[in-house]
Amino acid sequence: MEKLLLAVKADRSERALLLQDNDPRVLLSLLRNPRITVDEVVRAAKSSFLTFQIAEAIMNAAQWMSSLDVRLALIHNPKTPQAFALRILPTLPESEVRAIARGGTNMALKQAAVRRLQGK
Repeated sequence: MEKLLLAVKADRSERALLLQDNDPRVLLSLLRNPRITVDEVVRAAKSSFLTFQIAEAIMNAAQWMSSLDVRLALIHNPKTPQAFALRILPTLPESEVRAIARGGTNMALKQAAVRRLQGK
């Protein structure tokens, strides 16, 4: 409980430590911190502790989704829900879509990337 309260008001060094926490509730609380940076959101999006709720919080924040790094972190994280990854795909540069079409491990995402490239 203490970490959850700290996460919302943590400074940069505290946020760095909390980003390594294995409790998804801590990551979700960190995303509510008004001082969180895009780089820290990228780290949260890459986390092996990513949950639906964390991915949804990131997806619903326009200021974070405007960052290509955040979108790439989400789309390459196998824990990102497939529906979210499919929503991100059309926003990526063609070079990234090609990379996903060639080597993606998520078959539905790979097929969507191939279809997007064929449609161009």
